[in-house]
Amino acid sequence: MQGETLIDARLAELHHRARTDTDFQTQLQKDPHAVLEEYFGPIDRNIEIRVVQDTDRVKHLHVKAPPPQNEISDQDLLQAQGGTSPVCIVGGIITALSAVSVSVQTIAQASYID
Repeated sequence: MQGETLIDARLAELHHRARTDTDFQTQLQKDPHAVLEEYFGPIDRNIEIRVVQDTDRVKHLHVKAPPPQNEISDQDLLQAQGGTSPVCIVGGIITALSAVSVSVQTIAQASYID
């Protein structure tokens, strides 16, 4: 989860800078791989990256590519794990609450030991 938060923060910074810094925007247009590598590390140079900008009259809609034939979809993975049924969700919540309860009890007991 922390990794996702860091990536989200870096994406937000990149988007903000691209909107407000014309030199950065030019650099991003010229060599997106180099700019993105500064934020996220190495990127395969065989992957084409296109940088597009909306205008008042032109909007872009990004549609992800379908998963490869040999790859399992996120929905199928969730179902295989039993992740989306109400029973599994409730079971996961109960497990999480139990773990929190045990942790709180352990901390409370430890604080009374001299």
